[in-house]
Amino acid sequence: MERIIYEFQGEPSIRLKIAKGKNQLDFYTLGEFSIIDDQDQIVMQKISSDRRWRIKLEAYEPAQFAYALKINIKRTLKEAEQTVQGLIQRGYDARLQMVGGLIRLNGEILSNNTHYRILVGQFNTAADAFSYGLNCFNSNDIEVVHEKIREPRGTFEIFDSEYEQSVKINNELTIILSGTENEIILWDSHDDNGDNNAPLTPKYYQWPIRFCAGDCGGILAICNITLEKYLQGVLNVEMGQDYPLEVLKSQAVASRSLALTKIGQCHHEEPYDLCNRNHCQQFHGLSDYAPNIKKAIQETRGEFLFYNRSVYETRYSIHCGGHTESEFIMENGSAPYLHGIWDGPKQKQTKSLTDEKTVAQWVTSEPHVYCNPNGKLNLHPENFTSSQFRWEVTYSRYELEEIIYKKTGEDIGTLFDILPVKRGNSGRLIEVEILGSRKNIRIKREHNIRHALSERWLNSSCFVIEIDVGSDGIPLNFSFIGAGTGHGVGLCQTGATVMALKGESYKKILGHYYRRGKLRKIY
Repeated sequence: MERIIYEFQGEPSIRLKIAKGKNQLDFYTLGEFSIIDDQDQIVMQKISSDRRWRIKLEAYEPAQFAYALKINIKRTLKEAEQTVQGLIQRGYDARLQMVGGLIRLNGEILSNNTHYRILVGQFNTAADAFSYGLNCFNSNDIEVVHEKIREPRGTFEIFDSEYEQSVKINNELTIILSGTENEIILWDSHDDNGDNNAPLTPKYYQWPIRFCAGDCGGILAICNITLEKYLQGVLNVEMGQDYPLEVLKSQAVASRSLALTKIGQCHHEEPYDLCNRNHCQQFHGLSDYAPNIKKAIQETRGEFLFYNRSVYETRYSIHCGGHTESEFIMENGSAPYLHGIWDGPKQKQTKSLTDEKTVAQWVTSEPHVYCNPNGKLNLHPENFTSSQFRWEVTYSRYELEEIIYKKTGEDIGTLFDILPVKRGNSGRLIEVEILGSRKNIRIKREHNIRHALSERWLNSSCFVIEIDVGSDGIPLNFSFIGAGTGHGVGLCQTGATVMALKGESYKKILGHYYRRGKLRKIY
């Protein structure tokens, strides 16, 4: 039975992770603030201070987990139960886990992101789970996941820079501002790895902030923020003040709709709904926003894209490369409304980009599409460059062998070739086979392919490979020649910008990238 995970009255609010991993965080406030503990008891009240304050994690007990193999994801309970029964009949300790649920506003269902994870086994460590999976399943079809058994615990000390005021608090604390116009300035980096030497920048917030111990150490900071305020921070990072109003409005609708569909499925075992990184949507606090950003949000307030009475999962990427991708290349199943499209005013692409010969021609071509910075539709802001539209990266064989070992943990020996196995309709690879002297390995999903074949990330998985071979027939260099930046699903931010500069409305932009979607204002 489906469950209700949120029941909103009026504008939704979300629990947003804003910092994670560091053992101390510094802040100061503009205006009075109070501090409460995990029992909602006031431990410091109406403090007025112009000093910098510090929250320090003094003692820590990590969360406890059990580990399992995630074999599959199903959208319906019937499919999930059939899969589990099949695994049990084959002798596996299989079960299903429901993730997500219903989100309702004023009694109306807005979103249902319920899905079922198929899990096998229960292990004390991730290594044990993975080792078991390698022996029983194809390594490309499994993923180790954790299930939390016990929450982390910690002791915090909060004190001012002169150490004249201090208090110790167990488990968690919350800073509450006395006035709605007051602000908390939190020093943090854009890095989540717990590196205390990473550059720190001030980030501005206007809501209560809860501080607790993270699952694996460090301080976790969470704020409750209304959806429209959240969008101000998202648009400021995802686009910025120099974009045309109509493309900002299309981004506002896309980001608003996407946020609602992600609640309950991306961080279902965490004490927050969304993170502030690319995994959900980027958010780096509040600041003085350009009038266009505020206007775009105000003029689309409460507007969402719907498909069949549910909010549309409005994915977007930086640069589709001339053709968007269908949603099935993503990890969490398929969406019937996200189909790849030609990113131009008229459909001209007739040959399938799943064909290798066609893809090889495509990645070196200059199609007449919105997102081509070198074509006749060259109306881009300066920050859009041809390096996002068409690109090339070269590694020596030795470099690529080391990268593959570092990223996959597999020692393939001498790298002979990388073969395309399956492509999506934008030409993006969704499965490759790597041929080595010791072993061959397969990598599935565009995200994993981009990660495994680059020191950082390949721009996209829409690429072909040219190999420079030595006199002995062994490869010397591998050149990746590709198109686009990002996964390519949904709205192409570059193409949408050109459409806006050509005078198209945000409704026309949304209709171009999100076919079969219906725009509705719900608050």
